[in-house]
Amino acid sequence: MKITGYLMLMFFFLTLASCSSSKPNPPQKKPESIVIPVSILGKESETRRKFLQNTLNEELSKQFRIVPQKRFEAAQEQAFQEMEYDQCTEEQCFMLIQEFLQVPYLFHLEVIAEDKLVQLSLKFLDPDKQKTLTDTCEDCSTLDLSERLRRLTNRLLKEKDLLEFEVDEDEKMESTSHEDPNSPKKLPRKDDVSRDFQISGIYGNYSKNDLSIKNLSYAFSWKGFGLGLSNFEQKMESSTGNQYHVEANFIDSSISIGKKLTGMAGIGWAASGQAQIDSALQTYQSQQTYGFRYFGLLGYQWETLEMMIGYQYHQLRYRDMTSKNSGFKLTNPLYVFGWLMLVGIGVEF
Repeated sequence: MKITGYLMLMFFFLTLASCSSSKPNPPQKKPESIVIPVSILGKESETRRKFLQNTLNEELSKQFRIVPQKRFEAAQEQAFQEMEYDQCTEEQCFMLIQEFLQVPYLFHLEVIAEDKLVQLSLKFLDPDKQKTLTDTCEDCSTLDLSERLRRLTNRLLKEKDLLEFEVDEDEKMESTSHEDPNSPKKLPRKDDVSRDFQISGIYGNYSKNDLSIKNLSYAFSWKGFGLGLSNFEQKMESSTGNQYHVEANFIDSSISIGKKLTGMAGIGWAASGQAQIDSALQTYQSQQTYGFRYFGLLGYQWETLEMMIGYQYHQLRYRDMTSKNSGFKLTNPLYVFGWLMLVGIGVEF
């Protein structure tokens, strides 16, 4: 009955926490970017140019909203009207187009071909600076060039710290609705797989001279909300020679946040336990256990594994310490409290 009551109380607190938590902030909307049509210098087919253009657009659309072609062409025509065509150098025209469109980011791919040698030159411009990265390939197929362009684009975005923009949910739905139902479905990448369940094991141990403390916990969590069981044991010897041995079983609840770097906080209630005091003359025992423990851990997620480290604070009270021989009860309860360092490992699935 006591354990059932604790479970009901824990369910109430978890429900209250999930209901009272504030609605998460909406993800940041992706910024706009201009993608200039791919330029070809040398002998390359229009098919290859179009292939690389689609690859570049696809890779950049993960982080940006690409300016539609009609808007770009209108701004380009306006730039040609502002200055003579032969006076409009590449950089000047690009900056003018950015100004007309009020878009801070611009990307331009130039493909330079000579015999079997092909160079990809990807340029990035914003109002303050520009960056160009290149990759050269000899006797490469169109598929090879496409894969090299993907890596080159992600390398450029990483160097410019442009890989952390979140996708707006409305745009996700919009892009999904325009997908060709007959096109083959992409398999999700390892980083894209959502894992809602986790099993964790947490262990703490301290031993020195006449004191030893151990705690072993198992937890199961779903979308950050966890339930678990803990077994606590402490042994000590007083200066007068009395031996103390206490045990407690906790029912734990916890909340976890974070993806790569994680944090866990929780509380456990003592559901059962026992204590024993051995003196030179008497042995006292009790199973009237009351108490709790607070714990907090920081973790690092590596693929499906999570490594954790943290602390717990425990406080226990054992009432009705009764002599095993005479039935005599101690006037005061036995109190046990203190800190313990914890380490743990979690597995997601």
